[in-house]
Parts: sequence; C-alpha cells; structure tokens
Amino acid sequence: MKYWFLNNNIIVVTEDSIYIGSSKKYIKSELISKFEKEIIPNEIFNIPFAYIKSVENPKKKINYNFLW
Repeated sequence: MKYWFLNNNIIVVTEDSIYIGSSKKYIKSELISKFEKEIIPNEIFNIPFAYIKSVENPKKKINYNFLW
C-alpha cells in the first residue's frame, strides 16, 4: 500500500483499489473500463505520475498505460 497527501486529499493505492479522500474508492479494473468508455473522473489526474506511465489522446482515441 502506498499513500500521498495531495490537495488536502489522501490518495491510497492498494493492490486492487485506489482510494481518493475519505469517500471515493475506485477498483483498478473498473477504472480501466471507465477510461475505455472515456468517462474519466477528474480526481484520477491527482494520482502521482509514478502510477501513470503515459496518457495519449490522438483524435479521441484514449490510451492509458499504468504502472501497477
């Protein structure tokens, strides 16, 4: 488990989940599904770049590569 404090929110990354603040939990597999549907929660961009390898958006074809 890793955690950071960013913008007065705690970001907790576990093996299968990401917690943002005290009330928001994202399952990593669900996050990838949401990204594929182009539904991107703004809070995800607060995750440290160590966990986001690259983000590409050429002509609305979104490709996210994560380091987990």
